[in-house]
Amino acid sequence: RRQTDQNQILGIVTLAAQKLLLPNHLADAVGLSRRTLERRFKNLLGFTPLQVHSYGQIRRARQHLMSGEFSLADIALDCGYYDQAHFSNVFRKQTGETPQQYRQRKLSHISNH
Repeated sequence: RRQTDQNQILGIVTLAAQKLLLPNHLADAVGLSRRTLERRFKNLLGFTPLQVHSYGQIRRARQHLMSGEFSLADIALDCGYYDQAHFSNVFRKQTGETPQQYRQRKLSHISNH
C-alpha cells in the first residue's frame, strides 16, 4: 500500500511541476480533496503541494532564463506570477540571485564553453 501511495504521489508531483497546477486544481485533477493531498505529500515526501508548485515555477523560469528568448515580464506571466516584481522577489528569495543575475551567469557560462 505504501509503495502504491508513493508511486501515486510521485506521479502527482510530476504533474504538478510540469503543469504548474495550484494545490486546489491539482487535487481536483487527481480526484483527492486538497487536505488529503496535502497530508499525503507531507507524510510521504516531507513537503507540501504548494512547495511543489513553487519549485515548478522556479524550474520553468530557469529554463526560460537560460534560453535568453523571453523578457522577464513574459517569463513572470508564463510561470504564474502576478508581475515581474513579484517574480523577481520570489526568485531571489529561493535562489539567492535575481532573475537577471541568473540569466547573465548562465548565458556567460554557456558562451565561455
